[in-house]
Amino acid sequence: MKLFSMTDRGVQKLVKQGVIPKPKPRGEYEVTACTIQYIQYLQNRGGGQEGGEGYIDRFKEEARLTKYKADNEQLKAEVLNAKLVDIETVQKAAFDLARTVRDGLGNIPDRIAPIIAAEADVHSVHVLISKEINQSLERLSNGNGKIGTAGKKPVVRKKSVKRSTRKASGKRAKKKRG
Repeated sequence: MKLFSMTDRGVQKLVKQGVIPKPKPRGEYEVTACTIQYIQYLQNRGGGQEGGEGYIDRFKEEARLTKYKADNEQLKAEVLNAKLVDIETVQKAAFDLARTVRDGLGNIPDRIAPIIAAEADVHSVHVLISKEINQSLERLSNGNGKIGTAGKKPVVRKKSVKRSTRKASGKRAKKKRG
């Protein structure tokens, strides 16, 4: 049918589906009836009539889009107000905190072992250990993040150069000259 820009096979398929009426005995189609029924078919199929296959309710879609935009703006506002935090930031902070706790508590024996070794009383040992653990946890809760270093200046050690290396290179230089 040239009117619908279809092949003969496409028109026969529509007739078989009952979309358009069968042709007259000589293979001629009634143009007006076919056009009306084909338009109704297209409306029901693709977006003209509510409830049809492929029907999209414009108002529902606009409402959904508006809600999505509002939700997105709310999330942005919560991020700006620090009510929401990126999960990677939280994971990194938790990892760093756990590492700081581990390092700080792990260093307690090194700091207090010499003091405890001099103590003979069990109660004194207990008090020293409890005091050091509590101080470490207090430093951590203050946001310092560096357990066991409060009030102490960091020790900077200079790398020492081995003298034997210098002497050996000096002797070689003298041998080459002489």
